[in-house]
Amino acid sequence: MNKRIIIQKQTSTQDENGFPVPNWNDYKPVWSSKSNLYGREFYAAATVNAEQTEKFTIRYLKDLDADINIEGNNTTKIFRIKYKNSILNIKFIDDIKSEHRFMEIKALSEV
Repeated sequence: MNKRIIIQKQTSTQDENGFPVPNWNDYKPVWSSKSNLYGREFYAAATVNAEQTEKFTIRYLKDLDADINIEGNNTTKIFRIKYKNSILNIKFIDDIKSEHRFMEIKALSEV
């Protein structure tokens, strides 16, 4: 795990007209390993035009797991990854084998 990523969480404030304005705040900086999709994963992503899908593996974060499992939260809307100069929208987070050791995050690059 030699890649530094920052998981960001969306919060919102209101503008002068009372409309919500989204803000992205740094939630957790973590070390990760980054890999490209290959084989079955690559072809599954390609069928939905998600060729820019990235896969990150991080150590298990209890509070992140709790936040994504709160009823009503949509992971794809409230969390994203900042990696180098890129922003990636999180599409899926998995507690690998439910062992609470590692989490796999699949994210799609913003265009």
